[in-house]
Order: sequence, then structure tokens, then C-alpha cells
Amino acid sequence: MEKKKSKINLRLMGGISVVAIVVMAIYFFLQIKKNANTSASFISLDYSWGTGDSLLNHYNSATGAYSYLDQRDRPIYKTFKLRTYNIIYLNSKINQDDLFNIPDTLINKSDTVHNDKILRYEMDFKYEKQHKKVVFMSNYNENPAYLERAIKLQKLVEQTVNEAEQRYTKN
Repeated sequence: MEKKKSKINLRLMGGISVVAIVVMAIYFFLQIKKNANTSASFISLDYSWGTGDSLLNHYNSATGAYSYLDQRDRPIYKTFKLRTYNIIYLNSKINQDDLFNIPDTLINKSDTVHNDKILRYEMDFKYEKQHKKVVFMSNYNENPAYLERAIKLQKLVEQTVNEAEQRYTKN
């Protein structure tokens, strides 16, 4: 009788294990499919920041055009492009941290997008099959989870552009 129970328990455990493995495989397949933004399908990144109607600081990865105001509010113009490893790193971090899982606009209900006292970031990612534009007001505080992802995304883009600029200025 005891041998029969142990055989039944082994079969049950084996069946549960197979089902668990199948469920995990399906989950990971769906995650990979959901995060279809690969480095190979990346077209360009437009990154702008500033206050009010005009975002005077801007980087476009397709053209390499970078313009910003220095500490004395003088315009600075440079041209440099992101390298392949910059794009791979950017996309892997976006997919790893699920940074595109935020609304397109993160603004408090009491604010306007063109407020000239609040810093605004606009990040526009273009892929072959998808386009994601995020507008993020720096004073956003309505959803902490979205806020955390938006800050991570903005810092990631800023870091990537800064690294590419530093490489350009060293050459």
C-alpha cells in the first residue's frame, strides 16, 4: 500500500513539475514577445528638456545634433551619434527594468505641460514597429511606481547621451 502511495505521489509531483515548466516557458516567451524593442529595430531617440513652450536642450540620435544652454545660458551646438553599444545598453536597460510600462504623459492634474517654472523632459523612442513618446514633468507625484520608472528612464537616457558626448569631446 505504501509503495502505491509513493508512486502516486511521484506521478503527481512529476505532473506538477511539467505543468510548472510549461507555464514558465509560456511566461518567458510572452515577456520576450512583449519587449520587442530590440537594438536591431531601433531607429532613433529624440531627447529634449527645459521649461515652458520651448525645450531649448535637445539631442537627436538620428542626426547626432545636440544643442543645449550652458551655465551662462549661451547655446552650445555639437554633433555626435550614439554608438552601437550605447543603443544596446539603452535598450537592454529599458527592457530589463520595464521602463516603457508607463503612461505617455506624466503630469499632475493641477499642472499644464507648458508651465515655465517646472522642468519637463520629453523622450521619443522610434523603433521599426513601435513608437513611444514620454512627456515627464519633474514635479510629478501622483503615482510613485510610474514616477520611479520615469526617473530611471530619464536618467538612463541622460547618462547615455552624456557618455556619447564625453567620447566625442575626447576625440
